[in-house]
Amino acid sequence: SNPSNPRSLGSFDTSSATTAVHLNGTAAYIGIDNSDFSLRVLDISNPASMSSLASLDLGGKILALEVLSSVLYVGTDDADNSLQVLNISTPSSPSKVTSLDLGGIVKDLKVEGNYLYAPREVVDNALAVLNVSTLLSPSIVYYADIDGKGTGVDTTVDNVFISIDVNNQGLVLVKTVDVAIADTGTYISDV
Repeated sequence: SNPSNPRSLGSFDTSSATTAVHLNGTAAYIGIDNSDFSLRVLDISNPASMSSLASLDLGGKILALEVLSSVLYVGTDDADNSLQVLNISTPSSPSKVTSLDLGGIVKDLKVEGNYLYAPREVVDNALAVLNVSTLLSPSIVYYADIDGKGTGVDTTVDNVFISIDVNNQGLVLVKTVDVAIADTGTYISDV
């Protein structure tokens, strides 16, 4: 492997636009812009010869994927089911367990500890924070106002970095709230 001279090891034709990807071990979970199925699972153990393990229709366009243990969290553009939870303990047969309406399109997902951060494409309270300590049954802890539509997220142990779409601000740093002692509700950032 030479970063200054990258080369292709293989490819897989999805026959549609790819909207999101998350690698987990020898499986690749791929969001596909396709009316028949929106999730494709690939075996990537041999990159030169990838193969399809499974396909699943989740109803909406997949915009974000995040894996925690044997659970795949899926952010979609489906307003009524914007967060979907799948059991992927057997990658060749993923199964939908539940979905949650987070009140807006989920643009990205990131797990840190027992919490899932989900920036949403809404103007007010654009960051949803969910408790995922019970992996297959996430619960909303609070919504944070980040003064714009959430577009992306990443975390460290102490901070949540959120990209936003408003007035060219671009990035907001939100100090995480110790949700173990916080009441559920809405929190306003100092931005």
